[in-house]
Amino acid sequence: MRLLDRLTGRLVPPPDGRVPLGRYMIPPDEHTLLLDTRRAAPGDYLVGRERNWLLRADQRTWWSGDFGHRPLPDPLVVDNVLKVGDTVTEAVKRGAPLAEWISTPPVVTDTDRRLRPHPLEDRIRAELGFVRAVCRTPHARLRTEHTLVPVSRARSITWRTVVHLSAHSETWAARRLRGVEPAQLLTPVRVPDYDLYENRVVAALVDRLWQHVLARSAELESIASMVERGQDLLSEAAARSSWRGRARLYEMISRLLDGQKFDEEIEQLRDQLNALRNALAPQLDSRLRKGVRTPYDGRPELRPTNLFLNDANYRHSRDLWNAWVKLRGKGDANTDPHATMAAWCRSFAQFVLLLVVQALDELGLQAEPELTVESLGPDELKLRYRYHADALWLSRHSDDTFVLRLRGRQVLRMVPLPHALTASGDPEEITSWLSKLATTNREPLVIFYPGEPAERERLPIHLRLAVHGVHGGWGSSGPAAPTFVPVSPSDIDSVARVGRLLRAALVGPVLAEFPVRVPCRAEFVAPVAKSLNWVEPGRNEIIVVRPPSPEELDAIPSSIDQLGIPTSHVRQRGDHQQKVAGLVRALHDGAEKTRRLLRCPICSRLPTRSDQAFQRRGDTYRCACDHCGSIWETRRCVKCSDRYAVLTTTDSEGKIGGDGDRLDRTFAQDLLAAPCWKRTRSYLCPSCGYCAEARPDSKREDCARCDPE
Repeated sequence: MRLLDRLTGRLVPPPDGRVPLGRYMIPPDEHTLLLDTRRAAPGDYLVGRERNWLLRADQRTWWSGDFGHRPLPDPLVVDNVLKVGDTVTEAVKRGAPLAEWISTPPVVTDTDRRLRPHPLEDRIRAELGFVRAVCRTPHARLRTEHTLVPVSRARSITWRTVVHLSAHSETWAARRLRGVEPAQLLTPVRVPDYDLYENRVVAALVDRLWQHVLARSAELESIASMVERGQDLLSEAAARSSWRGRARLYEMISRLLDGQKFDEEIEQLRDQLNALRNALAPQLDSRLRKGVRTPYDGRPELRPTNLFLNDANYRHSRDLWNAWVKLRGKGDANTDPHATMAAWCRSFAQFVLLLVVQALDELGLQAEPELTVESLGPDELKLRYRYHADALWLSRHSDDTFVLRLRGRQVLRMVPLPHALTASGDPEEITSWLSKLATTNREPLVIFYPGEPAERERLPIHLRLAVHGVHGGWGSSGPAAPTFVPVSPSDIDSVARVGRLLRAALVGPVLAEFPVRVPCRAEFVAPVAKSLNWVEPGRNEIIVVRPPSPEELDAIPSSIDQLGIPTSHVRQRGDHQQKVAGLVRALHDGAEKTRRLLRCPICSRLPTRSDQAFQRRGDTYRCACDHCGSIWETRRCVKCSDRYAVLTTTDSEGKIGGDGDRLDRTFAQDLLAAPCWKRTRSYLCPSCGYCAEARPDSKREDCARCDPE
């Protein structure tokens, strides 16, 4: 029996215990498995009831486990991702043009409705006084308990008193001739028992109302943060280099702000929720809540008891329970948890697809109109883009993973993981999840997961860097672990974050490919290097050290023909012409790779004078754009020796780095390697994360990244 592991793309044995939500799928051609009691179809996610899952092969073979404390994000995120997923799925199924469904806003669009008071909150304010009265003076039944008290306080005894006295000599004061003189007696005492059916219901009601207020407060703060960020982006939108990016950003902000007086509405709702929270908090520590051992967790329909019918306080508490069932609990109770969780997993994949497509559009990549959507299967999709003179393919596979290919080579593999990795806020649990998601693959792997900025702000700095790993790309050896990228409809920087990731994956390896090395026969190296002044000799190779001009590129065949390099042993084999033709092609390819270094990563233009724009610095180089002023260069890490690309725009010049959220706000998608947190001219190696300022012999200020303690 095997399951499909979406992270590795392999079939693996079913796991046991705690697993991330959305990692495993039912493989193709598998029709014998059951999720709980429901037949699992091929392509279904491994889901369960809320936090628990159960997979059955037959009556004797089964696997079970859970998804951790909080596998799903806040309802605000879930609701909006489901809406986006439905929109994208419907558009793709009916074959809508890419330009139609790419305009779907990936942010919360119903903020005005969510900023209005919830109907349940009006009922809470109306009935809370009665609930408070029940919590303060709840009804109870008297229960007899035997308590050990001093003799002076004993008022009655039973047969248990005599039995206890005879068996426990430590309660004796003395032994007399006439018998035992007791010091303590086990005495019956009447105590109130609050663990009634009605009190258990009120205790559960208080807990659920408290959770509702907390969830609403968290939702409000997410909207407030998003609105504040949207207002900040108004001043930044004009500086975006891509007109598509500016247009979409303005549209996103307009949908978000929409001329509403959000500051007043947010502050008003915040005051109301704080008042409710302050009124509910004492009830969590009330006499009723302490006296109830287990809150009610049964059917939503309550039994008509004497207290619920005849006591005014309990009657109003019952009415508030019914209001909660109608407004919050009824829909959840009637929904199949398997279907809800499976819909969330599918919709999150569609949400990530929308972010990736919008990010590609903001980077200026143009989709091929006639090949925009190519159907490969019922759950597959293929989009073709024109990336300079090459074809770039974005493919979605049936396991809801995405692959980016350029010139037939896989550039990036993306896995949407619908598990809220940082929702719990527990550093130990988050560290455990990251270790479970580690893979041994050397291919560039990115894991998208639902995450909020407020969740990351509460984490230690090392975890904050680990769960938001869009650091600007990879070096020549590739990443040793998956890159984790948080996205959310309540985080307005999600598109820019994905754009920075894609820019690094597409541009970073190309820029770091200098110097280009062309394999060459040993007897050809010296003559070729002497004939072409844009190459240098190597060991059985030709090293291209600068981009040749178009004239120098066209002169390659004639320069090689004039070398006079044929020798007797080459002529005897009769393959001289083939060797020379192969060398010409290899030099042409190497020259073209080097000329790609001249193209500006921001505006995609070539410099007017390449000899002035390109500056070689040993085995690294520096290049400047005479159109937009951007500067890109390569550097070599002193720790791992990898070469990596660095990009500086006119807007980002002189700005220091920081954690992922600061990079989102400061640089958006216009970044490759991340800057140092203290010095603007130093950068972090994408391969190993090393900062040149962290050398023991360097004089530097204390850094939160290099010196977290």
